[in-house]
Amino acid sequence: MKEDLLHYLWQYKLFYTSNLKTTNGATIDVVFVGEPNTNSGPDFFNAQLRIDKQLWAGNVEIHVK
Repeated sequence: MKEDLLHYLWQYKLFYTSNLKTTNGATIDVVFVGEPNTNSGPDFFNAQLRIDKQLWAGNVEIHVK
């Protein structure tokens, strides 16, 4: 799988979001995927994820491995 495909899927939220969980079983809600970065650095700026009831905001970096 290529990183560009993962980037595309994340940017347009083309994955099932209704039952996302961490490896510890905490629920994950993708509130905002973030703004795409076309320069060097993280792939997306200012993303928002809710893990259980805690809202996390920050950058997202996508890698195949």
